[in-house]
Amino acid sequence: MTNSNTNARAHLLSCAAEIKAHGGKMAKLVKPLLEMNIGKAELIGGGAYYADLLDATAQAYLTPAQYKTFNDTALATRSKGALTERGELKAAMSSKVAKVRAGILAAMALPAEKRGKVEKGTPTEVFFKQIDGYVERFTKPDASDKFDFDTTFARAALVALLKQLR
Repeated sequence: MTNSNTNARAHLLSCAAEIKAHGGKMAKLVKPLLEMNIGKAELIGGGAYYADLLDATAQAYLTPAQYKTFNDTALATRSKGALTERGELKAAMSSKVAKVRAGILAAMALPAEKRGKVEKGTPTEVFFKQIDGYVERFTKPDASDKFDFDTTFARAALVALLKQLR
């Protein structure tokens, strides 16, 4: 039975759809789950949100007709030892649920991305940084293999230019 009175089901559905689409927004999607203190123990079989995870995964992976069959508890999963259509769907969903759960847990384990203020330099600072970068590149032993000119001469000229400008 799903916990339909929580927002977790909607967030789990978003996560399942994102994993199915091989998207890269999982860190953003699991943030509400972390805020609700949903972890691995709640998402494994018998956990408080396992039924929601199973239902969300089924909605993301199955067609509407398959989902209706999957969700119809009046239908049996086995008949005379063989799996019925509902049983086959339930068996197929176990690997999908494991995949979605693993994706959610992996995204939960990632450190929060911190974006700080990007320090932009003035045009003069950027210019000097680029010239310093070229001087550094020209000192490497394989620089003469990459450029069509004498890197020793170019380095000396850039060093002289930097001395005059600074």
